Amino acid sequence: MRLLTILAVAIIALEDEGWASTTFKIESRLLSRRSGGKANIFISFYNGTNYILEHVGKSRFGTRSEKQNAVRSRLIAHAEQSQVKVRDYLHHRSRTQGTEFQSLWITNQVYIKDATFADITALVDLPEVKSVTEEKIIQLDNSVGVLAKPTPGDEWNLQKIQAPEGISLWKASSPAVAVPLVGIIDSGCRQTHEALRDNWVGGETGWFDPYDNTQLPVDTDGHGTHVTGTICGKGGIGVYPDARWMACRGCKGGDCGAAQLLQCAQYMTCPRRPDGSCGTAPKIVSNSWGDRVDQNDPWFDGAIATWHSVGIIPVFAIGNSGSACGSVRSPGDRNGVIGVGSTTEIDALSTFSSVGPTVDGRIKPEISAPGSNILSAYYESDTDYFTDSGTSMACPHVSGLIAMLVAVKPTLTYDEAMRYLKDGADRNLVSSGGSCNNIPDTDFPNYQFGSGRVNALKSLRLLLNDNPFRCTVVGTFANADCRKYYRCVQIGGNLYTYVMTCPSGSYFNTGSKKCVLGAC
Repeated sequence: MRLLTILAVAIIALEDEGWASTTFKIESRLLSRRSGGKANIFISFYNGTNYILEHVGKSRFGTRSEKQNAVRSRLIAHAEQSQVKVRDYLHHRSRTQGTEFQSLWITNQVYIKDATFADITALVDLPEVKSVTEEKIIQLDNSVGVLAKPTPGDEWNLQKIQAPEGISLWKASSPAVAVPLVGIIDSGCRQTHEALRDNWVGGETGWFDPYDNTQLPVDTDGHGTHVTGTICGKGGIGVYPDARWMACRGCKGGDCGAAQLLQCAQYMTCPRRPDGSCGTAPKIVSNSWGDRVDQNDPWFDGAIATWHSVGIIPVFAIGNSGSACGSVRSPGDRNGVIGVGSTTEIDALSTFSSVGPTVDGRIKPEISAPGSNILSAYYESDTDYFTDSGTSMACPHVSGLIAMLVAVKPTLTYDEAMRYLKDGADRNLVSSGGSCNNIPDTDFPNYQFGSGRVNALKSLRLLLNDNPFRCTVVGTFANADCRKYYRCVQIGGNLYTYVMTCPSGSYFNTGSKKCVLGAC
């Protein structure tokens, strides 16, 4: 009898030793549920996505679309190979218990809904599994603004960053302006709003809803509609009203599930057509969401890296955790994103705006923009407007400005965007007298304002000086209205071309190079 007892104790000890050898893979929050309960979890693998992205980065493609499709197909193939044992386990479990799961190729992860602890222990035993983490739920900041039904126009925030002057500059400088596409991950958008309905990209790839699979854009919170209006709303509320927008519903009812946010990240990388190919990806993705608690959290890094691989510029709010040093939040505090802080009408730092440094000592925010008392579109009707505050409201100003830069230079890179934002920023801002890491907020860059508050006119002027549109022709447009023609203008010592139109009842005579009376 005693021998049997000793054997039983030895077996238990061996089981405990085997269990202990895999517990390091399990997030501590999940370990506390060992006694029971279910959780939504992510399975991550040792074989990540960096190698695939590096390989694609070294390859040559004729078009950006070709590269998008290559990134997607190679990451999918990589995920299928890496995840085969986990999927086999889950397919078997699904036949008996109805398990819901999804493969996320953008980060090489598997998302599992309502996993038991028995599932977790079975999965961490697989040698290819690197970690098991609980799904993160991020909450949007509640709106504390004022509902209003004004006639927008001459809004202080657009005047402050000289957005109208910036638009006038490049419209007088370039004969051919691209139409940039901006992606918005948020609570959705009221697509029928009078300020937004004309420039939704529409079609097969203009909207994705991972929650309810709605076919047209919806917004039951209002946050996303407000953000979209600031980026490109017409009628005097948008930084760049000529940009097109597409959206993904990463948040619902004020909550943003990590699974849905990653699905949105996949959608932005490759907006799927019915035939499975990638539609046009946005050049900028605006993210006015972030964790209220966690800092230096790498959970979204894989998505950010994939965006960079297809030429997407990520812009993030850095949080509303107040002006104490080191209050920035993820993902806005991560490398590879443009983190945005908030300023007021008098160019002071908004009291709610988070402040750097990051946990590892980097400067954040990179840049600041108006975020206090911003008027934009609202979701309750097609003519409603709302005044709201937050770094969520500052972020779309930067996204709209980058869209303006992309209109002038469609090949704009992340590094170029960062440089033009920083070098064109205003720095005659109102100091609070504070400092972080012994850097006062009057020295730039600093941890309060970053490199300053954005200025569209100055950033565009820098871009135009670096990339002038030289006057090479003065004449009518090919295959276009014969009343339109090119004209030269000198700006900052450089010659540019812009479009002129002859008055009604006249046309442009290419011989005399003048508008003359008569029909085209």
